[in-house]
Amino acid sequence: MRTMAHPVEPDWQDAMTLAELRDAGVRVARVANRQIALFFRNGEAFACNNRCPHEGYPLKEGTLSGECVLTCHWHNWKFDLRTGRNLLYGDDVRVYRTEVRDGIVRVDVADPPASARRAGALAALRDAFSEDEFYRNDRLARELARFQEAGGEPLDAIAAAVRWTHDRLPDGMTHAHAAAPDWLRLRDMVCRTPGERLAPVLEIIGHLNRDTLREHSHPYGTTIAPWDATAFGRAVEDEDQETALAIMRGGLADGLRWNDLEPALARAAVAHYQDFGHAAIYVFKTRQLLEHLGDGVLEPLCLALGRALVLAWREDLTPEFRAFGDRVRAARFRQQASPA
Repeated sequence: MRTMAHPVEPDWQDAMTLAELRDAGVRVARVANRQIALFFRNGEAFACNNRCPHEGYPLKEGTLSGECVLTCHWHNWKFDLRTGRNLLYGDDVRVYRTEVRDGIVRVDVADPPASARRAGALAALRDAFSEDEFYRNDRLARELARFQEAGGEPLDAIAAAVRWTHDRLPDGMTHAHAAAPDWLRLRDMVCRTPGERLAPVLEIIGHLNRDTLREHSHPYGTTIAPWDATAFGRAVEDEDQETALAIMRGGLADGLRWNDLEPALARAAVAHYQDFGHAAIYVFKTRQLLEHLGDGVLEPLCLALGRALVLAWREDLTPEFRAFGDRVRAARFRQQASPA
């Protein structure tokens, strides 16, 4: 009998006789409405889902090595049948505990708790962000579907992806964040089935993934300075990322929320024609994204946005857009000159 830690009460089901499995070497059995492949190797019975988690080809047709490595020959995926772990890339395969009782091979088909399946799907989703991941987008979709099937809220997967990626953005916030609220609005307006509603979520997470591929960590630093909206604006103007982010971090540490921070961020975004107006769009879209995802992503979004504001191109300093800068400065002068 193979032993493996199992978090729930086992559900042992008869699969076939040991003699049948020993004679055949590999057989497929329908157990509890599941198609399970059973293998006999070195006096032991091993069991896994018959369908490869990649594209569903039958693992019964694979090859099992002496080291208990099962190869699916359609795309050469390899699994350790003792753990289900994928040894090359991609999804793991579900394996089952087995025992032999009175000459019958039995399989434990009890599912892990939903909380464990959600945690496992999120961990696998993060693993799919690896730069070496093959068939990456396919796997992102499958892990998202598993997360949702286990009762997970897809918005939580987006929030997790924001946290995973925010410090791998060398230039700060990207179009992936700015487009996310519109994808979610499309999801709410036209998507009806669970599968349809996952498609916009996949677009958001896929774009975050692509924007951080092959990027290593770009830390935001740990320095904290007291929140001061004027000092923050001056640091952005001076392109002093370290000071700007220290002030931002101080505000967050003091418990400031988006409504407290947004005015200073908006002023910094419109002080120049930054990135052809993208900086102002990013500030506006950050508010919308927070409305969907909540304050759990306030810090990673604010740090990414702060970096983007500091590093943004200042198009109003080029001849083509210099008039914009002149008008901004004139408006600022009129505002300062007007009586209180």
